[in-house]
Amino acid sequence: MDQLERIFRLHQLLRDRRYPVSRHQLMETFECSEATVYRTVDKLRDVLGAPVESNEEGGWYYPRQGEAFELPGLWFRR
Repeated sequence: MDQLERIFRLHQLLRDRRYPVSRHQLMETFECSEATVYRTVDKLRDVLGAPVESNEEGGWYYPRQGEAFELPGLWFRR
């Protein structure tokens, strides 16, 4: 799974879940290392501006109050 696909899948998981997603769940889902999970979360938060928050147990989630976050659209050209 490439980085862009992991970012989109992470966004879907965080958007659809009611509870935080743990590091171990993401490692199993993406079949990747812990470092890759952290890089993916950081990129979603820092580069794409997603409101990703973490809890004390090390899980990540989107806050439920306010407007729902959507990823920016992609433009392809030939």
